[in-house]
Amino acid sequence: MSEPIPSPPSYPIIGHAGTGVYDPVASAKSRRQLREKYGSIYRLNFFGREIIFCSSQEIVNELCDESRFQKEVAGGPLEEVRNGIHDGLFTAFGTEENWGIAHRVLLPGFGPAQIQGMFLAMLDINAQLLLKWERFGPDHVITPTEDFTRLAFDTIALSMMSHRFNSFYMEEMPPFCQAMTRFLIESGVRNQRPSMIQNLMRAENAQYEADIKFMADVCDQRKHSREKRGKSLMVLVVVQNRKSHPTSKKDLLTLMLEGRDPKTGRGMSEANIRNNLITMLIAGHETTSGLLSYTLFHLLSNPSTYSKLQAEVDAIVGKDALQLAHVPKLEYTQAVLRESIRLNPPAGMISVSPVEDTVIAGKYAVKKGAMLAVDIAGLHRDPAAWGDDVEEFKPERMMSPHFEALPVIFLVCVPPDRHLRGFSFQPNCWKPFGNGSRGCIGRPLAWQESVMMLATLFQHFDIKFDDPSYKLRVKQTLTTKPEGFQIRTIPRKDAPPIVGAGVVA
Repeated sequence: MSEPIPSPPSYPIIGHAGTGVYDPVASAKSRRQLREKYGSIYRLNFFGREIIFCSSQEIVNELCDESRFQKEVAGGPLEEVRNGIHDGLFTAFGTEENWGIAHRVLLPGFGPAQIQGMFLAMLDINAQLLLKWERFGPDHVITPTEDFTRLAFDTIALSMMSHRFNSFYMEEMPPFCQAMTRFLIESGVRNQRPSMIQNLMRAENAQYEADIKFMADVCDQRKHSREKRGKSLMVLVVVQNRKSHPTSKKDLLTLMLEGRDPKTGRGMSEANIRNNLITMLIAGHETTSGLLSYTLFHLLSNPSTYSKLQAEVDAIVGKDALQLAHVPKLEYTQAVLRESIRLNPPAGMISVSPVEDTVIAGKYAVKKGAMLAVDIAGLHRDPAAWGDDVEEFKPERMMSPHFEALPVIFLVCVPPDRHLRGFSFQPNCWKPFGNGSRGCIGRPLAWQESVMMLATLFQHFDIKFDDPSYKLRVKQTLTTKPEGFQIRTIPRKDAPPIVGAGVVA
């Protein structure tokens, strides 16, 4: 006999939609409150669409079994995101042929040699952020989330597409980022509206369609007027520019245009290239900027950790310019990033569905096609997997020498019988990059970029809160970032000159 899955009281027809039980604009906060009240598994209903939220390592470990469960796009926020990026890697249905073609074509572009080959481009954009902060001086208040967004956005464009958006030379955030943010927020909210109400929201629908068109135009290389935004600047675009100006560079855009699927012999269609360019610009810069912002907050909130990281940078990099060979040696820096993304994963959910009727946790019956959402922040706080100190920021728990050698996207950490300082890693207890074949293809790029940024940042600056009383607040689209987080940066004495790599694009 199966047990019923806990659920808050609901109303006929609308279920939990619009009741305040689950706020789509602050869903991370809602999930925390719900798991505190109903436990590690609970069920919500939105106009007849049910979602089962799961956060215990025991259950998530089952849901990560790809022989029993597959990624679910239909019925959740990702289905709305498909309005803009269609069959891109992140939002494609598993049965779509274009997903398999794109995945097989693009996967070699994220291999170790290719990521290492992006080092100079990353260093180039990295230097632009450092120079900006240096020139502002210690009395200037900086909002790091904005500049980390510029950093991640420009890094992706230069590293993967050999294209410069020059975000650091714009007073406002890049128009693409503005359109993308509105698009993601609206996609998350639309998921809980019935179609009848959505059809009546003409202003919101018009803006939504305009933002989708703008993002597509940027990637299709069509010129797009921004006069309605108060500027007549024309946006340079990517694909047509590459076609008009061939290059010998073997970057990811070249792979998209020229690569062939080893299984079918086919290349990526023009529409699929556009969809995946938008996907990578969205997913890559949103999550990386969130990771760096949260990490800086945690470092400033934990002075001993701050000092350890800076001491490691001083010992390994010293007064030299950062080199590629330094990156894997910055072990504590990487542990800090792992612990930061444990406590504050920018991407908060993985959605899967059973391929057949099944039972989870030995007692909850779920039907084929049901939507099960892995609450990643809850998983990363499961005391059964992480101990009683789950809310503490402790990079030491991420210092296993075996960590990077294991397929952390698929399994995670170290085997259950391997103990480290009294802590035992368990399978699938750390899932910030998705799962299995649908795991984040750009993880190596984001990771190298993040380690490089922290290393050079702490080599050149002492950093402090602008407001020492600041407490973490979260701003959410489909991903999350700190809200209202501001800092001041003081150039360190005897820091080496900030030197860019001089990459030509």
